[in-house]
Amino acid sequence: MANNVDSLRSSRLQANGQQEAAIRRRQNQRRKVFGRSVRYFWLYVIAILLACITAFPLVWLLITIFKPTYEIYQYPPTLFAKIYTLSNLRYVLSGTFLQPFFNTVYITVVTSILQVLVNGLAGYALAKHRFPGRTLIFYLFLSSMMIPFQIYLIPDFLIIKHLGLLDTRTSLIISWIGSAGSVFLIRQYMLGLPDSTLEAARLDGASEWRTFFQVVVPMATPVLGVVAIFSFFSQWNNLLMPLILIHSQSRYTLPLFLVFSPSSNPGQNMAAAFVTSIPPLIVFLLLQRYFSQGIALTGTGEQG
Repeated sequence: MANNVDSLRSSRLQANGQQEAAIRRRQNQRRKVFGRSVRYFWLYVIAILLACITAFPLVWLLITIFKPTYEIYQYPPTLFAKIYTLSNLRYVLSGTFLQPFFNTVYITVVTSILQVLVNGLAGYALAKHRFPGRTLIFYLFLSSMMIPFQIYLIPDFLIIKHLGLLDTRTSLIISWIGSAGSVFLIRQYMLGLPDSTLEAARLDGASEWRTFFQVVVPMATPVLGVVAIFSFFSQWNNLLMPLILIHSQSRYTLPLFLVFSPSSNPGQNMAAAFVTSIPPLIVFLLLQRYFSQGIALTGTGEQG
């Protein structure tokens, strides 16, 4: 009888201990969940604050575009306008702004296409063709990346001057076609392309041009997209070369126009700056998939 009582007590104690342990585990889990929730809450708060700080200049610019001039100069400044106007946007649609806009679009698009083509061919040759001096040429490309680009300004200016291309849009195009960094990216990516595919194309009678355009280009689309994005952004925002090579106002690019803008109205200048930022944003949104793939795969030798 005593043994039964002892076993009953021990089983009850064991059951109580298990219940208490389960309660403690649940409490610990709740504390962990609560602590994690608190951390995430503060992380979200900090992220939202940083996003607001980052977006505030853009919001201010957008609101200022629709403000009349006297409200822009009002002190203390106000965030929202009492009267909204479209006069600043009408200025953007005028010929004063449209000419630099079309100049920049033409120069940037042509430069991006030629840079993808020329640097793509160079990267393809260095990656998939064996010829004397290939390694030396590649190292010369790498060494040129270590030289500050400001050193090239005077030689570029003298070459373009002797070619009779000063104050022309062509001068801005040819001075920006070659890029050692683009050749390096494309070459590293194409090293991972299967040689068997290229050999199969050659055995089928395809020329080198056809092999490049119909076989290599589709497989190297991600890295070519990266080069196109970099070329577009760098040429679109290029101020230094137009400042050196362009003198006529009719050939101004948008960066030159924004610096030497004939308008003294800050609302018109902000409208011009806002419209100037739209094309690069559209290009990045259209090519961001290639950008991510190209950056992730370049140099790894892993192509899908």
